[in-house]
Amino acid sequence: MAIETKKISDASSSVQRMLERADKAVNQENYGYAFEILRNILLSEPGLTDARKKLRHAQLASAGHKTNLLRRITAMVKTAWPIYVKGPATLRKQNYSHALDIAEKAMEADPTLISTLNFLTQAARQAGLLEEAVNAMETAVKFNQKKTDALKQLAELYQQQGQATK
Repeated sequence: MAIETKKISDASSSVQRMLERADKAVNQENYGYAFEILRNILLSEPGLTDARKKLRHAQLASAGHKTNLLRRITAMVKTAWPIYVKGPATLRKQNYSHALDIAEKAMEADPTLISTLNFLTQAARQAGLLEEAVNAMETAVKFNQKKTDALKQLAELYQQQGQATK
């Protein structure tokens, strides 16, 4: 079953207060706390796409909006089990909310890692969150420009969205 997308204005007042706390945490560069708040929101409200965008922004801000070889190697080791074993098993069970959380937790180690972004794209596609899949592949292409597979996936996603001119 696909996840229905929601706007922040459709969320409860408690979720909106939690989003405000996450924004404050990001502004204070308390990224770990912001990640925790946003991931908890997304576990209860998986279709809240604006919260996913805030999480991605916080992850990239935490990484300094650039790649780092040591961080990539460390992230590959830390995320191998969740991305290659646990995540696909969760997708087979069609537990999309949990699969997205696995990808987003892995992205805390390195939000530019192609394997994590590919898994996030796959989970978002299966969950029916095409906008999130596009966002993940745009990030993958931005930080992994030599990966032609990412470019092809992004082109396919643009076509699915009716934005073939991009």
